[in-house]
Amino acid sequence: MKTALMVCLMLVAIGLPFWILYWEMFRPVCLTRLRYQLFKARDDLRILALRNGLADSKQAYRIIEGRCNALIRVLDYIDIQSVCTSQPDQRIKLEVQRDALIIAESPPAVRAIWDDVFRVAQGAIVLNSPGLVLPLLPIVLLFQVCVLWFNRARRGALAVQARVWAAVYLGGERLQPA
Repeated sequence: MKTALMVCLMLVAIGLPFWILYWEMFRPVCLTRLRYQLFKARDDLRILALRNGLADSKQAYRIIEGRCNALIRVLDYIDIQSVCTSQPDQRIKLEVQRDALIIAESPPAVRAIWDDVFRVAQGAIVLNSPGLVLPLLPIVLLFQVCVLWFNRARRGALAVQARVWAAVYLGGERLQPA
C-alpha cells in the first residue's frame, strides 16, 4: 500500500508542474500565435481582394473570411472530441464539397490562404487536446499514409474538413465557456 501511495504522489509531483506549464504557459502562447496567423491570413485575403479585385473569386473570399471569423471565435475551445463527435448533416457536407470546389478553382494565392487557415484549425485542435492526440498520433499518421497510398486523399480530406467546420460552426455555441 505504501508503494502505491508513493507512486501516486510521485506522479502528482511530476505531472502537476508539466500540466501547469502546458495549460498555463505553452498552450496560451501557441494559441495566440495561431490567432495572429488567422488575422494575418484574413488581412492577406483582404489585401488581395483590394489589389486584384478578386471579381472571379468573390465566393472564395466570402468562404475564407467566414471560416477565419468562425475559427477565431472558437480557437480556444475546439478540440479533437468536438471534431469526432460532430455529426454534420447532409447540407453541411454538400456545402463543404461546394466550398472545396470553389476554392480549388480560385487563384493560387487564395488557395494558399485557405491552406493556412486549415492548418491553423488543425493546430488548434492538437493544442486543445494533447491527451487524446498524442496516443492517436501513430494511428493518424498510418491512416494518412494509407489514404495517400490509395489515392483517396481528396475524399478523406473533405470528410475531415466537413467534421472540422461542423464543429466550428455548429459547436460554436456548445464550445463557449459557461
